[in-house]
Amino acid sequence: MPNRRIEWVLQKGLGKRILDIGFVGEEEKDADLHRLLRAKYPDSFMAGIDTNEELLKKYNFPNSTVGSFLEMPYENESFDTVILLEVIEHVLDSVRGFAEIARVLEKGGKFIITTPCCYGYLHWLKHWMFSGEAHARSNYRSFLGNDDHKMFWEPLSLCNILAMNNLKVTEMTTRNLALPYIPQAFKNPPLHFWPFTKMGTYICIVAEKQ
Repeated sequence: MPNRRIEWVLQKGLGKRILDIGFVGEEEKDADLHRLLRAKYPDSFMAGIDTNEELLKKYNFPNSTVGSFLEMPYENESFDTVILLEVIEHVLDSVRGFAEIARVLEKGGKFIITTPCCYGYLHWLKHWMFSGEAHARSNYRSFLGNDDHKMFWEPLSLCNILAMNNLKVTEMTTRNLALPYIPQAFKNPPLHFWPFTKMGTYICIVAEKQ
């Protein structure tokens, strides 16, 4: 089944100096998206920063640094593209990180972010609208998904936080639409038009530094 979120990221034109934050991900995924980006942009300088020192040593990507996006060891305006994919749902203090991202991104530079969407319609219906006990731990943990997910970022609130850090949203959509009661192979169809662009399980945003 195609991963529409990854397809969306790969379709974004990236710059010559790219920072990929939190790119290691889960070990079984083998930093697959980071590898795809390096292959697609071989002439670009690509740096990566992640808190997982063990996997960073294992993969040994060039220009990789152990660290957090809440405080990064890069000079101001070091990059023309910053990528933050499936990270902020794991970090309660993510708000501080957006100021750091704006700091290391040059003016006019591109910020690409994806995170799970609280308005993915099946999750919203099952765990909120028709849940008899929305406050039950079994319900909200299922709603949040991954055991390490701390919270959902509501998309309009996320736009506001980005704007507060001089990052103007130029594109916002969702991907990975889940459809019930149909064969697995068709559960993630490429319905990239309204209203389906607001119903997927991942928010996908591009912002520009002002």
